[in-house]
Amino acid sequence: MLEPNTHSAETLTPLVERILLIEDVTMGRAEVGFAARYRGKLRKDSIEAYDELAKAVAPLRLTPVFRVEDERHVVLLMDGLIEPRPSKVWVNIVLAIVTAASLLLAGALYDFEGPAPADTLGLLGAVLPHLLDGLPFALSMASILGAHEFGHYLAARYHKTAVSLPYFLPMPFSPLGTLGAFIQLKAPPRNLRVLHDIGVAGPLAGLVVTIPILIIWIDDL
Repeated sequence: MLEPNTHSAETLTPLVERILLIEDVTMGRAEVGFAARYRGKLRKDSIEAYDELAKAVAPLRLTPVFRVEDERHVVLLMDGLIEPRPSKVWVNIVLAIVTAASLLLAGALYDFEGPAPADTLGLLGAVLPHLLDGLPFALSMASILGAHEFGHYLAARYHKTAVSLPYFLPMPFSPLGTLGAFIQLKAPPRNLRVLHDIGVAGPLAGLVVTIPILIIWIDDL
């Protein structure tokens, strides 16, 4: 059974008025998905406005959502709070270690010059003594991949968006030794600007690391 909206305009409007020049108000119901909708024009920068309003309505267990409709700012107050669950950091650590080993193996396979046994176990036994030969390749790949993912991660932390540490994905006996990596956003970004910053930060950080590594590798050819 849907619960009725227990929040009144008298309670919510003074909080929203601090950040929005209000043009109209619609009080919501459980079935429409919001406690209240305000339309008008923001009085300040959207990020600053969001942080201020989110802090003000948190004791009421409401979450603000900002939108733009027909060139007007819309503030929705949604019932409930997003409470990110803690990550299992040990999973990130184990995956990072296995991926590092997989990258070393991939690099060693590239550098291996001996006769290659046909079976996987035989090949592994032949390559293991030369595993450290794959260190340059492994460090290069790990640096590029790590810079990319931590670019996303640090941008999310900068914008106070709950996020997991990177999950690195090993793929032994593949040309690159990895399937890549990803991070998990535990809460929606506050607005499109924040989402854009988080999305762009990864490729930019990866590019900054990739260029000097590429120059070094080309110079060694």
